[in-house]
Amino acid sequence: MLKTSPQKSPRGNYIWVFFLMAISSFLIWDILIDYKQTGQNLHIYLEIALCSISIMFGAYIIWRLTFTEKMLLRTKHALRQKTSDAERWEKAVIQASQNIESATRQQFEIWQLSESEREIAKLLIKGKSFKEIAVLRFTQEKTARAQASKIYQKSGLSSRPMFTAFFLDILFPND
Repeated sequence: MLKTSPQKSPRGNYIWVFFLMAISSFLIWDILIDYKQTGQNLHIYLEIALCSISIMFGAYIIWRLTFTEKMLLRTKHALRQKTSDAERWEKAVIQASQNIESATRQQFEIWQLSESEREIAKLLIKGKSFKEIAVLRFTQEKTARAQASKIYQKSGLSSRPMFTAFFLDILFPND
């Protein structure tokens, strides 16, 4: 199952917006007081420019936050969908694997393989070499070869490629 990391809170951005709006409010208040006291002068124009910049920057941050939150919601939805798809796939693969394992066990029973031969047959199907099988089973390589020959004989298949193909061809019937 896919794991997701928690998202960082955009609270810091909202603090900036609050800060800029507070500055803008103070500047508007200061502009009004200065205008009543002194009339029009360069100082008031500078405050108006600073206030306008603060308001525009605050508006941009609000727009950007809104855009980012929408994108985050879309991404979360897409992630939930992909996670759901992955979970369905995983369940289907697990079920198919269990069915394949059950069918393989039944085939081994039909061939009357011993428990030891069943273990070796699984390793052969997995593509392990005789040397690897010998190491895993704590035997000699020639013992693994002899046991494999016995498996081929019981299955009625003449070689390792035919034995492996017996199981794999069923998985990919159209190839």
